[in-house]
Amino acid sequence: MLKKKVIGLAMLASFGTAGAFASTTPAADEPYTGDVPAVIQRVSQQVGGLEVTKSFDAAGGLHGWVVKDRSSKYGIVYTTPDNTVLVSGLVRDVYSSNLTADYASLYVPQPDYTVAFKAFTTEASSVLWGNPKAKAELTLVTDPNCPYCQRFESMIMKAVDDGKLKVHLVPVGFEAPDSPQKAAGLLKTKDVSAYMTSDVVRGPVEQSTDPDLAAKVKANWALMAKFGLNGTPAVFYMAGKGDDKKLNMSPGVPNMTELLTKLGLEEYLPALKADPKFAQYAR
Repeated sequence: MLKKKVIGLAMLASFGTAGAFASTTPAADEPYTGDVPAVIQRVSQQVGGLEVTKSFDAAGGLHGWVVKDRSSKYGIVYTTPDNTVLVSGLVRDVYSSNLTADYASLYVPQPDYTVAFKAFTTEASSVLWGNPKAKAELTLVTDPNCPYCQRFESMIMKAVDDGKLKVHLVPVGFEAPDSPQKAAGLLKTKDVSAYMTSDVVRGPVEQSTDPDLAAKVKANWALMAKFGLNGTPAVFYMAGKGDDKKLNMSPGVPNMTELLTKLGLEEYLPALKADPKFAQYAR
């Protein structure tokens, strides 16, 4: 009999950053009544309890499972066709598309981020990047040393520079030892545009050791922890018209086709799709 193997058990215990999805007030699950493979049952015992909430067919012959831990954090794991191997973590296809994130948007109960959005727009310390009169706007929780933040910022920079998008930047500092000082520098700077066009991750930017600004950066980070946001970027934006206007939230670099379309900025999509650095985000 083939010995059952478990891959990425340590990652599964916390779901890892790639396969974990915070839960503030998720929609109620439909009870799962199907069979659960023995390999998932065994891992559930080892990590202290996992509840399967949904199963689905995944790419490459894998079978996907939505699981929830005792803290109500959701994750997606996969089993091989014979159900003897459990795989946890980020799954990509040949086009480098993040399939785990795609499956999460389809099968994981989506948290209600309304309260979090209000907190990040009314309680958090932030600066405005862009034309205050721009029609499109979003709120971005960002760490100056986060490469994924800078990647997202690069993709929206043209729309900001053109005066069509304004961004409320909420700086936090945890990615690197000098992140808090760089985040405080963003709150201090008188030229947000110059700060944002700098090579934030690899190059020097304005920094500050002002204790009051340091406290504000720390408070921003506390809001992230409060609402279960495990990393940056975190992107919030309202889209739609009138009563149909809805809050959109992406814990990570969002699908740019979706974001720009919803914000009425489709004109910036062709350039992203033509750029090898960004094409994977503009599917």
